[in-house]
Amino acid sequence: MKLAATQYSLQFRALEIYISGCDGFCDTINCKYINSGIDAARCHNPELWDFNIGSDSRDPIFLKALEEKIHQFDDLINYIFIFGGEPLLQNRKDLYDFLMTIFKYNKRVVLFTRFSEGQRNIEELYPLLYAIKYGHFSYELRSEDYVDYSLGFPMNLASINQKIVVINNV
Repeated sequence: MKLAATQYSLQFRALEIYISGCDGFCDTINCKYINSGIDAARCHNPELWDFNIGSDSRDPIFLKALEEKIHQFDDLINYIFIFGGEPLLQNRKDLYDFLMTIFKYNKRVVLFTRFSEGQRNIEELYPLLYAIKYGHFSYELRSEDYVDYSLGFPMNLASINQKIVVINNV
């Protein structure tokens, strides 16, 4: 599994980690809008479709740098958000191992996936996650003002078929 980038979100007090690799599903389901010239219907991270971009999730140099980022900004980070690409299209053992690595930092880990709740058998990941954001981006169901408060603060979701489910409220 490859990790493409990290960045901070001061708004959400989160370290965001971007995983490489996706099959472009959202563009496929939104193709009638894309084909009619509506760029807003496109994936917001098409550069992460390639499964080979970034650092290996087991690379000790990358993991050491990630640990230093987390420790350096420990007081500013309450959450670690895992974005893609698509995390649930990754090798499941690699994803599990990476989640185990970041679990030790005692942050609330939120996994963002385009899959619907129950669509993938991911119960083995539940103990390592605080919450999961489910649902693909649907241009047809888009909303500028659809807000979810499940994480304890307002988070705009792109389309009304999406939802956040808190798994471990600690």
